[in-house]
Amino acid sequence: MSLFTTQDFLIQLLRTIVVPILACHQLGALYGLLAYFAVKWVLKEVIMRRVCGLEPLRTMDEFFLYDSPENRANILTVMHLEDRVDNIEDFGNYVLNTVVGEFPRMRHKLRKVGGEYYFE
Repeated sequence: MSLFTTQDFLIQLLRTIVVPILACHQLGALYGLLAYFAVKWVLKEVIMRRVCGLEPLRTMDEFFLYDSPENRANILTVMHLEDRVDNIEDFGNYVLNTVVGEFPRMRHKLRKVGGEYYFE
């Protein structure tokens, strides 16, 4: 199963190459790039975040989506334990409660819109 489909590739190609070139051709290099990035910011930050309630993934969040059996990503984690845990079930519950409690992104779902992933 592929993370991105052919339609996602075409949307990204259109969004990142064709639209900026057309904007620069119509408005000039400076105003074309300014218009492109302004529209991109409005789409991602205003419409997707405030209207739809979706938060765009940041660079490091997207990095971990590319993990697959063929391309393994090493994820290092360090935890400081104040007390010694004798029971493995207690340790598992402690880890889950600590991680989910400290990092709100652990409670989010991923949603794909227009070839990009967002936190729901």
